[in-house]
Amino acid sequence: MRLRKTKVLIVEDDRLISLVERKLLEQLNYEVVDVITKGEEVATAYEKHLPDLIILDICLAGETNGIEAARAIWHHSEVPIVFISGNCDLYKAAVSTFENPFHTFLSKPISRKQLADAIAEVTFGHSGRLKVA
Repeated sequence: MRLRKTKVLIVEDDRLISLVERKLLEQLNYEVVDVITKGEEVATAYEKHLPDLIILDICLAGETNGIEAARAIWHHSEVPIVFISGNCDLYKAAVSTFENPFHTFLSKPISRKQLADAIAEVTFGHSGRLKVA
């Protein structure tokens, strides 16, 4: 029996950074199902692709930031999220209000090992969501 790859949605408004994130994820044997740039697009992309994991920038183009987008998704799903930002203060300010425990934070720039460790942290033991890549 062949296991499917873990599906990942990238939400990042910096094109170069999203290319780096895609490459790192592919090197780690994950399937990137889409790359979107605006927080307003997260719910639609989630419903379309049903990813197992979301890589989510906190500061995004558009009216909805990554924190708001995560809260909207978590109303319907417990999908794990790895937040990524150059500004850790935004994450620290919001983290105390999160009810979903399946999230972590990485500060830009990120390495492949940091990304792999963060993914393991948010997916380990997450019943029904963990997929072997």
